[in-house]
Amino acid sequence: VDELLKQIFLYCNSHYGHLNFEGENGLSLIEILSIGGGYAGRGSSVMGEDSFYRQNFEDTLKGNGGDEVLAHEIIHQWWGLGNMFPIEDFEDLWSSEGLTVYTTYRLMKELYGAEYAEKNYIAIWQQELADYYQNFYVRHPEYFHLLPKNYQDLLTNNFYRIRQYCEMPLKILKAEQLVGGEEAMDQILSSLFQRELDPSYPYLTYDDFLNACNLTREDLNIELTNNESNLY
Repeated sequence: VDELLKQIFLYCNSHYGHLNFEGENGLSLIEILSIGGGYAGRGSSVMGEDSFYRQNFEDTLKGNGGDEVLAHEIIHQWWGLGNMFPIEDFEDLWSSEGLTVYTTYRLMKELYGAEYAEKNYIAIWQQELADYYQNFYVRHPEYFHLLPKNYQDLLTNNFYRIRQYCEMPLKILKAEQLVGGEEAMDQILSSLFQRELDPSYPYLTYDDFLNACNLTREDLNIELTNNESNLY
């Protein structure tokens, strides 16, 4: 864990900027008896105990193994706490998860190579999203509303999660390609992370991201090809 934290901080500090809530004595990581989310300030990063559940460490949408899931949770200090996002809306995929998953992918690509990152991140995003588009209730929404309410809620949550953790990273990856590659994307994300905040609305929005990339929402549409397991 100690070595992983060093790698995370070296990567994110050099690519995006230093966390602005670090105290003079460094950063303290604190686990509390709470479920969901966390917060940061006064030199401390606080996470609920569910961040360290075994089930969480086996979540392939966050990483290929427990150490990578832990990296995902720590990277939220940059995307989610160091930079806040608007309250999640089920109609909008933009949240802290997209940039956090993308950053975890980039870190693992640097640590383990492009082939590893392709297999354990991009390929999973593609397959999950392909399965989402193949889902009967996605293809036939008229039947979705005939389901019991609790089953509708279950499917809605699952669909939204796939789109947050898979579709949005693919959109960011497409943006990376359109702006000229990883270095150009790093410069954009660094400028967004270190931008001057508006105290009345200190959130990083999707429009902020698109404007910084000089792209539109339509530019980042993900379309299935004839090979429906391949989204490129």
